Amino acid sequence: MTLGRRMGLLPVAVIGGLAYGVRDCIADLVRFEKPRAAVLAVRTNFVEQSISWKLYEHSGPKGGSTESGILSSDMLPVSILSILLTLARDGLYDYILVTLPPGMQADLVALNLLQWSVRGQALADHLRISAVVAAVDTSCLETDLDCGDRMIERGLALGPEDSRTVAETTARNLEVADVVVVGGIGGLWMTRREP
Repeated sequence: MTLGRRMGLLPVAVIGGLAYGVRDCIADLVRFEKPRAAVLAVRTNFVEQSISWKLYEHSGPKGGSTESGILSSDMLPVSILSILLTLARDGLYDYILVTLPPGMQADLVALNLLQWSVRGQALADHLRISAVVAAVDTSCLETDLDCGDRMIERGLALGPEDSRTVAETTARNLEVADVVVVGGIGGLWMTRREP
C-alpha cells in the first residue's frame, strides 16, 4: 500500500508490529545509515493512560513529550500530527520513520496521515507514505499467530475496550505491510511485497 509518489514531499515510513526489539533495530539502522533521516518513536502506557513520543536523529535524541490519553488503533493524536507537519515543512530531514505502539494498525495510520489537516495545513501537501512496514520476531511469530491471548492480557492493548487477539493483530500487520522485517538470532531480514 505505498501511497503518494509525488516528488518534493517528505517520505514517511510507518512501522507497526508486536516486536519492539526489531522495530528499535530498524530505527537505529535508519538513523545511522541515513544521516538526514529521523525516527519518530510513539509509545503508549495503558496503565498510566499516557502517550509519549521521542524524535531521534543521527546524533541521538532530539526532543520528546508525554501527554495523557489513550490512542486509537488507527490515528495518531493531533500533537504528534503537528510534529510531523513541522518536520515536513522545516526541511531538515530527507526521511522520517514513525514507529508505532504494538496495537496500532500501521496501514490505517498511514491512510489517516494523508487525510488529516493540522491548523489548516493538509499533511498530504507535505509528506508521502513511502512504506507500511511490519516488524516481526522469529522467536515468537508462530506463537503470536497461533495463540488466543488478547492484546490486553499481554499488556499491549491501546485501551480497556481493545478486545483484539495477538494473533489477529499479528496477522493483520503481516497482511497489509509493503515491507516485512523479520528479526531473530541471526540478524534482520527484509522482504518487500511486489506491487
